[in-house]
Amino acid sequence: MVLVVTLNHNQGRLTDNLIQQLRQEQTSSYKVWVIDNGSDSNEISKYTTHKINENKYFGGGFNYVLELFNNSPKYEWLWFLNNDLLFNGYDII
Repeated sequence: MVLVVTLNHNQGRLTDNLIQQLRQEQTSSYKVWVIDNGSDSNEISKYTTHKINENKYFGGGFNYVLELFNNSPKYEWLWFLNNDLLFNGYDII
């Protein structure tokens, strides 16, 4: 199974747009995690699955994700996405 992960820091709407694009994917062999990286309360994505209380910046957020991924044996692949991606089509994964 593929684990798709994105970080959010004060860009909730942008992150929500990415997740809405991913939800149009037809395959069911993936899971999406949205890691909030210390956002202000009004900028948290509505799809947030994990929260870091303070901004660890990109590198620290990425390390947080790697630690979670390495401790979760049900995922074979990690796909780390920037939250500002726009996809052309629906066969994403």
